[in-house]
Amino acid sequence: MPSGRTVELRQITKRYGEIVANDAIDLTLRAGQIHGLVGENGAGKTTLMNVLFGLVRPDSGQILLDGRPMAWRGPADALAAGIGMVHQHYMLVEPFTVAENIALGREPGAGPWLDLPAARRRVSELADRFGLDLDPDAVVADLPVGVRQRVEIVRALANDASLLVLDEPTAVLRPQEVDLLFGVLRRLRDDGRAVVLITHKLAEVTAVADVVTVLRAGRVVDQLPPDTPHAELAALMVGRQVPIARPRPGTSGAVRLTLRGVPIRGGELVGIAGVQGNGQDALVAELRAAEPGLAFIPEDRMSQGLVAGLPISDNLLLDRLAEVTNGWGLLRPERMRELATSAADEFGIRGSLRRPAAHLSGGNQQRVVLARELSRPTPVVLACEPTRGLDVAAVAFVHDRLLAARDAGAAVVVVSSDLDELTGLADRLLVVHGGRIVADVAPGVDRAELGMLMAGVRHAP
Repeated sequence: MPSGRTVELRQITKRYGEIVANDAIDLTLRAGQIHGLVGENGAGKTTLMNVLFGLVRPDSGQILLDGRPMAWRGPADALAAGIGMVHQHYMLVEPFTVAENIALGREPGAGPWLDLPAARRRVSELADRFGLDLDPDAVVADLPVGVRQRVEIVRALANDASLLVLDEPTAVLRPQEVDLLFGVLRRLRDDGRAVVLITHKLAEVTAVADVVTVLRAGRVVDQLPPDTPHAELAALMVGRQVPIARPRPGTSGAVRLTLRGVPIRGGELVGIAGVQGNGQDALVAELRAAEPGLAFIPEDRMSQGLVAGLPISDNLLLDRLAEVTNGWGLLRPERMRELATSAADEFGIRGSLRRPAAHLSGGNQQRVVLARELSRPTPVVLACEPTRGLDVAAVAFVHDRLLAARDAGAAVVVVSSDLDELTGLADRLLVVHGGRIVADVAPGVDRAELGMLMAGVRHAP
């Protein structure tokens, strides 16, 4: 697909049973433009891009390339037409080198043998051209996540992609890596390529996109310039106003716990910031061991926070056995209904509480976890990636409940890979690197400085 072409999606409809994932969507993607695509979870963003990339066949509608209808039989056809996609979960062969990953599926040279010298030259050429800083002979398993993303981008470009789709590309990147990525996207745009950026981070999409399309319930609701206020974008995404202003600071009280010699007080929300794999899991385990009665919101709500096959009502009472049994250890059904109904009402869990938790959306599953853990007073709250995979409205709800627990006097600790979340929510930030707390800083710390601390390049005084 030579640069300068235009891709159009016309009346794309995709159904999964009774669910309409894409409902007669029209979207035009132009060369030399970064197109931001935003919407709630389930709005249809990834489905639409999977249709574009040939991973999903639409029930109706068509894709046009420079006005000519195209019919993909699969991703190979989309790749041949110059469309590339970098998925949320990277699709690399970890024991292979960068050059070997680039060569896979392309096999430059004659016969069945890989022409690795040609692959190395191609990696170096593209890396230099777009500022990607890659070693063709590095083994992927040894690369940090931000560098692996560069490999995915180079692999798409090595296939001559002139339209590149990136699905939530900044989810696990440090601030410096986000800046580097945006620099790459701008170079791709200036090179005459089209870029589609799927993201839930409004500050990022408005910082780098040339145009923003909002999806809601499988439909395009508006297309806007990048200087559109975040509150307006959020309202379009969910169909109502969503508060996104920074909350007021907490009021520190008595020390509730000490983490690696650092005191954490009631009435404050402390964020744990760090690149994945730098000791966050060990800190969480240490906190849980030291505070057995703490309210715990785990990273994986399905496998750690819920018993998916049990009804919502049972999930709401999993750790409240003493409150729902009598002196002989027998269950008190009326008390069970009372507690479950009260927690559900307080946390906005609607519908029958006899439904299995597995049937709920991610946002409502998180409401069940929050309701169980926060519907009674608690001195310490530990929340791990509490908004991962949630849409803007669900994120706002989770933040409100964590702040309410803080304001009620709890010490709230939030472990998150989302720096926007931490800097917008926390009263203090503890930065971890190499299994140690290397800094205790205010959330207003310079983002570049924060990134340096997370990388272990600089230690706070």
